[in-house]
Amino acid sequence: MKKLGQELRKIRESKNILLRQVASYLEIDTAMISKIERGERNLNRNQVIKLAEYYNVL
Repeated sequence: MKKLGQELRKIRESKNILLRQVASYLEIDTAMISKIERGERNLNRNQVIKLAEYYNVL
């Protein structure tokens, strides 16, 4: 999952989206988003889909 987290961070940063914006959209803490991007936590299936839609990569 570390690779996925790294890719998610690249996408987020390329779109100039802040951690707090993603956290708000997914209704989770900003620390959790940071951990996901570092590969320390995983997203559930629904969160992956929701995030892909938010980043417009679906």
